[in-house]
Amino acid sequence: MNPTIILIPLCGCAILGAAMLSGRFGESAASRAIGLALLLVGAGGIGTLLFARRLKVWVDGLAANARKADQDGPE
Repeated sequence: MNPTIILIPLCGCAILGAAMLSGRFGESAASRAIGLALLLVGAGGIGTLLFARRLKVWVDGLAANARKADQDGPE
């Protein structure tokens, strides 16, 4: 699955959470608590997704180097 497709709803979740936390949908404590939860879920998901993408690139690079070393063989 394309990670960019997952990133769009996570950004929406973080934006909605920030709007609720700032009081755009009312000043009640419940609204702010839900906003904080949405903001944390969205930001945490975005951070996890970006970290996982960078980790995958790094591991793929290590695997490519290992394959190249195996093909060259000991000299």
